Parts: sequence; C-alpha cells; structure tokens
Amino acid sequence: MKNKTLLLILAISMIAGFAKAQEKKQIYFIVDTINIEPNNRIVEVGKEGRWTSYVFYCKCLAPHDRYLTFSYKHTESKATIIKGKPKLNYISWKDLREIVVKSKDSFNDQYDFFITETLPNNKFKTDKVTMSFFPRSGGPDYIILKKP
Repeated sequence: MKNKTLLLILAISMIAGFAKAQEKKQIYFIVDTINIEPNNRIVEVGKEGRWTSYVFYCKCLAPHDRYLTFSYKHTESKATIIKGKPKLNYISWKDLREIVVKSKDSFNDQYDFFITETLPNNKFKTDKVTMSFFPRSGGPDYIILKKP
C-alpha cells in the first residue's frame, strides 16, 4: 500500500511539474518610431493587408541570412489605443536578442511576446506578436568573382 501511495504522489508531482514547465512566459518590448530618428532605429514597422510586422535590423538566427521579424494579423475588433505608456515590465533590446538567440526556433512555444508601439500624441497600442520564419530562397547565396 505504501508503494502505491508513493508512486501516486510521485506521478502527480511529475505531471504538475511538467504542466508548470509548459506555461509560456510573457515578455514585453516597446517600439518607438516616433521619437527616435530613422537612422538610429533598430526596428522597422511594416503593414501589408491585414498584417503588421516588426522587422529588427539583426540577423540573429542561423543561418544569419534574414532579419528578425515578428508579426500579427489584424482582427475584426478595433485595436485598443491608450493615452500614456502602459505600466508593463519592458525588456531591453539586449535582453530580447539574448532570449531569441537562446530559444531559436522554439521562441513562439516558450514565450508570449507583446510589442507596445508608440503612436503620435502620447498614445500607445500593445499587440501580441509571433516570430515569423520565412523560407530561404532557392537561389545561390554567393557570387563567383573572376579576375579581369
């Protein structure tokens, strides 16, 4: 009887630990394209159709041939825009880059990532985004130089 009880307790604790390990951590980053000069920005905000993308000027992930990109699809509901910067625990660019490099292609499985975008007139909007992975092109990624 003791063995069965111990086995049951062990199984329950393992399942509880596994479930807790599967919880995603929430991280927040602020993107300010209003107050930062274009030549000093680390990110570009793009909109195409119903998609918004945040392209960071960092080729952080192997094979280091494309920029780090996060995106989200607009829904039918209106975006919530608030006056004043939301009081969230924002991470730095350095911390974000380290998290991305460490988690690689499992970033979306490990983190719920929110980007707060600065808008004109001290307004802000926060959206949940996912890391986008774009396939490599089929063409060669090199050129052969010949002596003249």
